[in-house]
Amino acid sequence: MDGIETLHRLREDPENASRQAKVIMVTANAFAGARGIYLQEGFDDFTPKPVEGKKLEQIVYQYLPEELLTGKGQERAEKQELEEGFLQKLRLVEVDGAKGLAYANNEVELYTEILRGFVEEYEEKRQKMLDYVADLKRNGEDLVNLAHQMKGEARGIGGTHFGEHFYALELAGREKNAEKIRSLLPEVLEEWERTIRGISGCLG
Repeated sequence: MDGIETLHRLREDPENASRQAKVIMVTANAFAGARGIYLQEGFDDFTPKPVEGKKLEQIVYQYLPEELLTGKGQERAEKQELEEGFLQKLRLVEVDGAKGLAYANNEVELYTEILRGFVEEYEEKRQKMLDYVADLKRNGEDLVNLAHQMKGEARGIGGTHFGEHFYALELAGREKNAEKIRSLLPEVLEEWERTIRGISGCLG
């Protein structure tokens, strides 16, 4: 008897005290459109395996009566709601907060501090990049090192797409292609500034 059949029997048994209980499908059978199919079958929610503890806890809290959401449980639910809102804001500025959070051992406070550091160091590193490009003969290697560093930092906060701009600049530097470096620089600086503004807005 699979999960769908079990659910149907639960709902159809008039003597079952849990007939109207909320039921969440947790399965490794996660194919395209699976969520819609399981909801249509009568499940209240769906999450694929492997299950992240925080994600499952967040789903369960959504269906608990308010009177049970007290003390630490309620605080945890509210905190998770704030975290999800924060990650959603980051997605809007093309930063994958979930990935960045994973790099920070899923510690929101640590991830937030990393983001703040990324923002606070922006002006200094931006000026260094401009100085290096102004004298590539002397500072070409420094530019490569800085671009490589920024590529890693961008990817580390979840800005994979953003990090590709630094990667392109790094490659041009390794090729000692001054013309390409100068053609890439405006877009790199524009994306960098845009991302910094976006993260700053998320941090408040």
